[in-house]
Amino acid sequence: CLSDKVSIPNNRMVNALKRAFEDSPVKGVTELLPTYCAVTVFYDPIEIGYTELIAACKQRVSQIGRYLNNAAAEEWVLEVPVLYGGEWGFDLPDIAAYHNMTEQQIIDIHTGYPFYTYMLGFTPGHGYLASENPLTIPRRSSPRACVTAGSVVVMQNMSVIEPIDSPNGWNVIGKTPLRVFNMADKDPFVIKQGLWVQFKAIDREEYDRIEQQVQSGTYQLVLRRKEA
Repeated sequence: CLSDKVSIPNNRMVNALKRAFEDSPVKGVTELLPTYCAVTVFYDPIEIGYTELIAACKQRVSQIGRYLNNAAAEEWVLEVPVLYGGEWGFDLPDIAAYHNMTEQQIIDIHTGYPFYTYMLGFTPGHGYLASENPLTIPRRSSPRACVTAGSVVVMQNMSVIEPIDSPNGWNVIGKTPLRVFNMADKDPFVIKQGLWVQFKAIDREEYDRIEQQVQSGTYQLVLRRKEA
C-alpha cells in the first residue's frame, strides 16, 4: 500500500509502480493488480521466495519518482458519447428532483467535468471513474438485478460504464453505444486505470449512427492528450 488516502497523485504512484514492475519484470511474479492506493503482487513461491520478493518490491518502489516526472503529461482523455434520460436513463428524473435541478442541469454537470479512472474491478472492464463535480448522488436503496451493458451509472460524484449486463445499485442516467469490454478484440478493455473520460451528450440519431459503426467495427475512439 502506497497511501491510505484516495487521490489522483497517489493513484499515479500506483501506476508508476506497476510500470516499474513491467519495465523490470521479476521472475516468479505472475500478476499485478493495481487498486486505488496499492498494487497487489501475485507470485509463484516456487520461483521466488518471500524475502527475495520483498527486496524486489522495495527496489521498484524506489524507482517510482522517475516515472512520475511526466505522468500527467502522458495521460489521455477518452470521449464517451451518452444518450441521457428516457428509456435508458430512467433514474435521471429522480436525481434531478433530489438536487432540485432540471434533468438538463444534471446532464450539463455530468458532461462538464472530466472523470479519472482510479481502478478496474467487480466485473471485467468495470472502471471506477471519479470527478470533482458537485453532485452527491446517493446509492439506490434497492439494487437492480440486471443493468444492461453500456449503461452509465452514477453514485456520489462517481460514474461507471457497465461493461456487461450485471446487477447494480447505482443510478442509471443514460447509455453509451460504445462497447468498453469485448473479448473478441485483441485488447478487450477500453477503459484503463489512469485514463480520463469525458462524457458527451448525444441524441438518438447520433446514438444509432455510432452503434452501427461499433457493430461494424468502423468506429474510431476519440482520444486526445490531456491538457495540463
